Amino acid sequence: MTVPPPLHQRIRSGIEARIRSGQWPPGYRVPFETELMAEYGCARMTVNKAMAALVEAGLIVRRKRAGSFVARPKLHAPVLHIPEIQTEILARGETYAFRLVSRRVRAPRTKQPDEVQLAAGGLLGD
Repeated sequence: MTVPPPLHQRIRSGIEARIRSGQWPPGYRVPFETELMAEYGCARMTVNKAMAALVEAGLIVRRKRAGSFVARPKLHAPVLHIPEIQTEILARGETYAFRLVSRRVRAPRTKQPDEVQLAAGGLLGD
């Protein structure tokens, strides 16, 4: 027989499901604890424990005298680490060197506006 999770976890899961589904969008006021107590038929501490877990997860924010609201998603900028090859090689105690194998200068393709702009000394996006 499977034991159901504690009620505070079920409350948290229920609220989280509403948030993740978009039923409760960012900025939406989450029902007051007393309303959630009535909905789930439980004590205030049980609801408070679920709400604290949602705050910890960053899904809701609490404002004194205003209530709890669905948090706005935090934008995470992807971090792409591009190592500097020379530094990496020197750090290993090896010698760094490069040799130009070939070089070719050509006219920009006129059907490629970006190439024409770069050839004229401009920056892309100007």
